[in-house]
Amino acid sequence: MVSAVSIDSSEAYPVAAPASDNEIEMIAVRVAERYEREERHVDYLRSVEAENVGFDLLSLKDLERRCIEVKGRSGVASVWLSWSEYAKAVEIGDDYWLYVVLDCATPSPRLYRIQNPVRALAGFGSQILMFVSGPSQQR
Repeated sequence: MVSAVSIDSSEAYPVAAPASDNEIEMIAVRVAERYEREERHVDYLRSVEAENVGFDLLSLKDLERRCIEVKGRSGVASVWLSWSEYAKAVEIGDDYWLYVVLDCATPSPRLYRIQNPVRALAGFGSQILMFVSGPSQQR
């Protein structure tokens, strides 16, 4: 399942282009968190970024678990999963979600949500999703 949401963030995010990858990542995570809280009305949401478990956010709503990997880009660009992210996606299947936030350097970032990206994007090859063997340098 692949779906997209446009988030009006003019009051929540700076209009000036963020200068660093860390700022882009922070905006992307905030967009994902906002979606989970305001659109999905989740019961539980926690950042697990510092724990290096293969995804960034753990979201629970009723009996549904989402292990969400968030990728942010300042404009429109490719995203990559690290080997550990890919392995976790394979391990947990439909509970693994990839949230790609494009246009993070604009007032209106766009959120794309992909459930089980390994299965959903299997036929698209490296043009859509690239898997790398080392640590991800881009977020």
